[in-house]
Amino acid sequence: MGYPLDVKLVNGVSGDTALYVFFPRSGEAVLFDIGEIRKLSNREILRVKKVFVSHTHIDHFIGFDHFLRIHVAVGGELTFYGPPGIIKNVAGKLQGYLWNLLQPGHLTISVVEIAEDLSLSKAVLRSDDSFEECKIAEISFSPEDQRQSPAKKCVRLSTLDDGAYVEATLVDHRCSVASYSVQSPTLFHVDAEAVASLGLTPGAWIGKLKDNIAQNLGKEPIMIGEKSWLSQDLAPQILSVSSSRVLGFTTDCLFSLENIESLKSILMGVANFYCESCFRAEDKQRAFQKKHLTTKQAALIAASVKAKNLVTFHYSDIYNSDFSACTDEAQRYFSHYQGAENEIIHMIKDEISCF
Repeated sequence: MGYPLDVKLVNGVSGDTALYVFFPRSGEAVLFDIGEIRKLSNREILRVKKVFVSHTHIDHFIGFDHFLRIHVAVGGELTFYGPPGIIKNVAGKLQGYLWNLLQPGHLTISVVEIAEDLSLSKAVLRSDDSFEECKIAEISFSPEDQRQSPAKKCVRLSTLDDGAYVEATLVDHRCSVASYSVQSPTLFHVDAEAVASLGLTPGAWIGKLKDNIAQNLGKEPIMIGEKSWLSQDLAPQILSVSSSRVLGFTTDCLFSLENIESLKSILMGVANFYCESCFRAEDKQRAFQKKHLTTKQAALIAASVKAKNLVTFHYSDIYNSDFSACTDEAQRYFSHYQGAENEIIHMIKDEISCF
């Protein structure tokens, strides 16, 4: 069984960007970008406690006020993640309102900012002082939690309720833009035949074994009937372990070797790659001027990171008479490039040389 996700582009393939991702195992939802979100129900919005912002151009951030309006009614804790400047942007939004009627401790908003060197800073803003006090502290992680690539092209941002986690990198769009990926939690698969061949009866011990392996407690004993097993001895005989990148999100990105290398650090092998594609291939000069991608360029990136599926979106309104043609073109390119992995780097360089 794969790792389940319910994903929808809130505004379809054009318009403001907002990707709503629901995790059925935990009931949690997150947003990647927060453009116009009025198509989401209040119930859907209230499931979201974490928002991952690419950048704060208006079509990626205008939904902040509606999101805030829904959550103010219930209070709680929210967290925003984003590129350089996100702390100032969120604080500015909050400080534009009068907050004198909220009960003490009603709403806390944390903001995690990704610096150019991929270090992280965090600010915590509280309704108690009208979100005025904005103390910024650098976040320190253990090497295991930080999980940065050797070249430090990506950073692990957040662990979700079911154990999945979100990583990020920065790309160039005449400003720094955050791209994101979701890595599934460690999934354990039990080989029923192997269990039976060892003369064991399935029971609560299987869950305990999974927990021990997940927590690196391989030397912890497991009692099954009257026999004690070391977790690290039993697990290889009956369990297989898997974890994979299940989703990638990239928007507003110049087509360049530097950006592609950064994207590889979070996207290699991703199952479902959501990638902006503002322009069709014939309009690549316009895409270059606007620092956006074409259908062909999105397909080249998807093939270079060995994505299983490509979903293109954020199409320019100049194509509003036929958005399906943009999708069809991207899929044709992607199908072609999937079978030419050894030639991808040459195709990318040829595309870049045209600018």
